Amino acid sequence: MTLLQESREGLKWSPIIFTTGGEGLVGSRFHKLISQEYAQVTSTDIDKIDITDGEAVNHWIEKYRPDVLINFSAMTDVRAIEKERGNLDGGAWRVNALGAENLAEACLTNKAFLIHISTDFVFPGYPAVPEAGLFAEDAEVAQSPDEVSWYGWTKREGERLVQEKMRRGGEYVIVRITRPIRAEFERDDFARNILKLYSEGRLYPMMNDMSASPTYIDELTEALKRLIQIRQPLFFSQPDQRILHVVSCDQMTIFDYSDSLIRKFTGKEPMIEGVMMKDFYEQHPNMYKLPKAGLLSDYTQKLLGMRFMSCREQIEELYRQREALGLIVSRDPVFVS
Repeated sequence: MTLLQESREGLKWSPIIFTTGGEGLVGSRFHKLISQEYAQVTSTDIDKIDITDGEAVNHWIEKYRPDVLINFSAMTDVRAIEKERGNLDGGAWRVNALGAENLAEACLTNKAFLIHISTDFVFPGYPAVPEAGLFAEDAEVAQSPDEVSWYGWTKREGERLVQEKMRRGGEYVIVRITRPIRAEFERDDFARNILKLYSEGRLYPMMNDMSASPTYIDELTEALKRLIQIRQPLFFSQPDQRILHVVSCDQMTIFDYSDSLIRKFTGKEPMIEGVMMKDFYEQHPNMYKLPKAGLLSDYTQKLLGMRFMSCREQIEELYRQREALGLIVSRDPVFVS
């Protein structure tokens, strides 16, 4: 019996849910979907609460007393963040690391369940790769900022600080996602950016040896709903079991994913170039470190009683949703951005 099945035999509860970063790509979609089921959901962003201000965060949580707080807040512009490398006063460090610590401290003090959203960038970037080629939920993260992008290091430290605070008795889980996608948003995501660049004739060579295991945000929402419901049993798990991966159930290379995506949306054989990471880095020696391996999610799927979509199923679902929204009027890439 899964923890979810066990929890369903117990008392259902209607929690007060707060989110930070609620207006972003991931948080806004979560909020729209979750509000259909839970009445007490509050979305916040930087204009409402500055998570880098520990005193303000504690006051805010103490005042509103949420049962669950989901931290979607993050600075994610990897290229721009790389310019802050080593700067502990920089925005990325303050939001991704110290902000996460502030939320953990406030949740610990006020007995709120913290779900902290993290990323695959916490694992060593190219050329490092685990023997199995993929990172499981309990795999070792980067041990030095030299192994990852600065964005990845700030998120890795955010994870560490959350764990350190919560070891004093806090209720938490860390959920890693990668390349989140959704059918519609004002800003392009991983899949829609590929389609847009292809339609404009500007698609750069796609990696032949880098794994893709995107997160479909609708599926992430369902996973988070289940986490909220299995809250109590989860708290008795070991610390390394409180890290989950919500990504596709399989892996494709970036090249193959792009090929399948463009083929589905255009109905034609794509004209795209491929490149090996070794060659790419020889051409771009100053490029920040990209994670080469993908994420495994076997433990997470078992815990939540879910089967995540495959990469191809994600592409099919993305097409179906965009078609239902009237966003596909022709099988030509110029109409899909």
